[in-house]
Formats: sequence, structure tokens, C-alpha cells
Amino acid sequence: MNIDNIIYQIKMLKHRPRLFWHRLWIRKNEFHKSLNQDFEALMDMNEADRDKYTKDLIRRRKIAHNRDLMRV
Repeated sequence: MNIDNIIYQIKMLKHRPRLFWHRLWIRKNEFHKSLNQDFEALMDMNEADRDKYTKDLIRRRKIAHNRDLMRV
């Protein structure tokens, strides 16, 4: 492990609990705040993690949108 990776892991420690909590379950309401982009976390992420986060957020938004349509 190099020093840059250690610094990155330390910076991400403050975001991980919130990101975990938002991914814990997908809400039925597609406008829930957990489906908003977390810009503070995005600013601290590296390119690979930013890409993974964005793809996961899009996936969760689609599921929430479909659940919202099913309720109507």
C-alpha cells in the first residue's frame, strides 16, 4: 500500500457509513433523499469508485422508479 492509497482510504472513512446506509435498502419513493447524488463523497472518490457509485445510483433509481409506478 502506498501513501496515496492510505490517504484516500482515510478520506473515504467519513463517507462510508452514509453511503452504506443509503444502499442498505431501496426506498419505494423515487424522490427519497438517499437517491440524490452525494457530491461531498463524489469529490473525495477516485475515478473507479466514482464510476461504481454512479452506476449503482442509477440502478437504485430505476428500481425505485419502477416500484413507484407499481403503486399507482
